[in-house]
Amino acid sequence: MTDKGWHEVLRLVHLAGGLRAVNPPGPNVTIDPTPQGKEIRLRLEDYHSLQKKLREHGLRIIGIDYFESQDEVDGIYPPNWRPYHADAPDTWPVASAIQLWAELGNMGFERDDYLFMDLCRRINFELKACSLKLADLSSAYHAELLSLCRRREFSEGKRFSTGNSMFVFIRTHAFLSEMGTLRDYLAEFISQFALLGSTIGSVRSMSNLRKKAPDVLRPEPPSRTRGTGDYQRERHDWLDGTSLRISRSDCAPYSHGFRWSQGLHPRILSR
Repeated sequence: MTDKGWHEVLRLVHLAGGLRAVNPPGPNVTIDPTPQGKEIRLRLEDYHSLQKKLREHGLRIIGIDYFESQDEVDGIYPPNWRPYHADAPDTWPVASAIQLWAELGNMGFERDDYLFMDLCRRINFELKACSLKLADLSSAYHAELLSLCRRREFSEGKRFSTGNSMFVFIRTHAFLSEMGTLRDYLAEFISQFALLGSTIGSVRSMSNLRKKAPDVLRPEPPSRTRGTGDYQRERHDWLDGTSLRISRSDCAPYSHGFRWSQGLHPRILSR
């Protein structure tokens, strides 16, 4: 950290649409590319104001690369990449989820529950894979936008196809493929460890789980017969209750480490 409170780290912010914000150590931020080929500069009040400053200018953050060594800047070692979610309670939900599933996998190993450990580690791996595929897709968009701006061929709303377009298509497919694998691993985990007393057995895909356990994953929505305010509150509770929530603070021991709703309960895993 410098004398003025700035960390010795270069931050490369991936923005929606292929834009980049570059923040070397210090208060200066550069936005590029632009159709006019001109640099846009911002100035930060302090190190922690980067995300807020970008959002104030209407820029949506996809994630941030943190370069902390010369090897990372030179491209011979990967930077610390983190997807970002401005509206989540934890703005780094992917990093938190990766850490959580790693901890759960370790707990499964300590208790000799190797099926639990295997599923947790597969989910942990896929979270990492999805995170990196998101960075790849963002980089493909950036290359596409950069090439159009440098050739003065960018026009808002205009369709185009360049030599970079195929990379965008391929990386979109790769990202969605990894997301599908993660979805199915989560379905397998739910069928094995979340449905107390269930007789559906093990499933390997979310579509199969939805067929075998429709009442759990697709509960009946609230009726509109009551007043509008009651309906809206019940609808919010119903939508919120269909999600699977795992709290890191509750995950030790892991057999009591889950908070479920809408019929999802932890199976006691200790032997």
